[in-house]
Amino acid sequence: MVKGRMKYCRPIFWLVHRVDPELAANTFKSAREHFHPIAQKMIERDIGLA
Repeated sequence: MVKGRMKYCRPIFWLVHRVDPELAANTFKSAREHFHPIAQKMIERDIGLA
């Protein structure tokens, strides 16, 4: 259920968001449940979903 490390996931989503915000949001929304709850909140804040 939990994938990846936050130190890698956050920068990737942040950089994708800078280039294509819609792609970052859609990708995160489709995979949200696979991230740790803290990572979910942090990534949502990073890409402007929170």
